[in-house]
Formats: sequence, C-alpha cells, structure tokens
Amino acid sequence: MYIDDKMITTNLKQMKNNSSGINSLGIRFFPFDKQNKPLFENDAPMCFITTRECGSMRFRWNEENINRNRVLNLIQKDCDLSHSVFASVEQIHSQKVISIHNISDCDKIQADGIVTDNKKIIPVVTVADCMPIYIYDFKLKVFSVLHSGWKGTGIINNALKIFIEQYNSSVENICAVIGPHIHKCCYIVDEERADYFIRNFGDNCVEELEENGKCYCGGKGLIVEWNNGNKKLFRLSLKNANINLLEQNGILSENIAIYDDCTCCDEMFGSNRRESSENQFSSFTVMATGIINKV
Repeated sequence: MYIDDKMITTNLKQMKNNSSGINSLGIRFFPFDKQNKPLFENDAPMCFITTRECGSMRFRWNEENINRNRVLNLIQKDCDLSHSVFASVEQIHSQKVISIHNISDCDKIQADGIVTDNKKIIPVVTVADCMPIYIYDFKLKVFSVLHSGWKGTGIINNALKIFIEQYNSSVENICAVIGPHIHKCCYIVDEERADYFIRNFGDNCVEELEENGKCYCGGKGLIVEWNNGNKKLFRLSLKNANINLLEQNGILSENIAIYDDCTCCDEMFGSNRRESSENQFSSFTVMATGIINKV
C-alpha cells in the first residue's frame, strides 16, 4: 500500500497532543500497514523521518552533533516521550543488524540496523537517498529500523532472521514499511552494479537507461556523466529489490507499506545525489529515521 499525506496528517494527530513544534520542523510520521490498512491501533508504533529543513542528523561516536541533539529532544518533548531514549549505531553501509534490550547494548557499535522489543527505546538510523526500512511484529511488539543502500541491500534477511530466531516471530505477523529513498527515476548505475542486483535480487530491479537518459531530479534533470567507455547504464530500483526480499521471506504483501517519494526528486528530503550535484563543495543533508512507541 502507498502512504499519502492524509495518512501522515491523521497519524500526527494521533501521535501528539501538540503538533506545532514538530510540524514547524517538518518531521514526517507514517504508520505500518496491516491487511492493506494503516495500523492505527493504540499500541502500534509509528515511523518517522526528519527532513531537509531539520538540518544534518549525521551521527558518529567520536563527534557531537548539536543540531541532531536539538531535533531529537524536540521529538521527545512534543511526542511526550520523556520515559523513552534514543538508540543509535554508527553506520558503515553494511548488512549488520544488532538486537538490543537496553540503550547500553549499542554503545560504540557500528552497524546498519537495530531490533528491539523494549518500547522505551527509539531506534534511529540515518539516510540520505539510501532506503529506510521499518519492521514490526504486531503480535510480539518487536520492531526494527534499517539503513539499506546498495551495499546494504539484503539487510532485511538478517533483521528477519533475528525476529524469527531470537524473538520467535512468525512471518504472517510481521509488517514492513519501505520509506523515502532515491528511486529509479534518479538512481542510475553501471552494468556491473546492475548485474549484481539482477543476480542477487531479481531482474525487475533494473532497466536499461534510455538514450540520452537523465536523472529526473524533480523535473529539473541532472546530466548523467560516466567515464565508462560508452558501456550501458541502467536505472536501479531499490524498492523492487527489497520488496522481492520481503516476499521471499514470507512477509505478506498486504502487510507491506511503501512511502513512494523519491528523495532526489523531492527537495523536502536530504539527498546525496541532488545536493552533491547542485554544489560539489557542499555537504548533503543526512536525515534521521526511526520508530516511536507510546509508553
């Protein structure tokens, strides 16, 4: 199911008593899907992602990001989450997922996904064109957030293995959300990467780039410049690759929700591709994304 702005608005009203602070920051919330319907049960968690206007949410263990601290504190305050704590990992573009029960379990850890059943923990990863993936077992109340770029595609397998082997989840009770990320309209790759995705994730992940094809970038169009000896180029769909993985693992299609916005096209979001192309000397806006429970 595809999530639209109406769902986001409804969700915000249910999540918070006072939405003014978070709305002014531009933080977006959206629900999981269960049987093709938004999961708005009282105890259901909600997914969130910061946007470009929030500023950089970059996270490293050896540095302090004052802006990140400020924004996360505002989320905590406006969502009445005084009893909750944020749990982060330093991302390394891997398929590594950790299971945590306390905030200390992720201290100094480098990984790209977090699984927990502790509702007081708000797991957070960062993205900027890479795909955020959210997973939730609505029976056992286990939840996870993942960072999945091209190198990390397949991280879903590791997360679901933890759900099943460590928490005894059943796949029919698992929901998943594919969040905002760079789509095939803008994600253009060489033949080697295209072949890698075809071999590992299905031939519906790629399509050959049309003659004089461009990265659409919200209609502006960015020229594709590759010094690859005039070899073929391809459009890559991370969405199709990860839908294939979810369904191969037995996740029901009616429990998969897709936030179908391209971060490169929509300037509301931070984008490595767009922002780096606009100014090669500027940094791109790293966004924070995670899952919130009402405690």
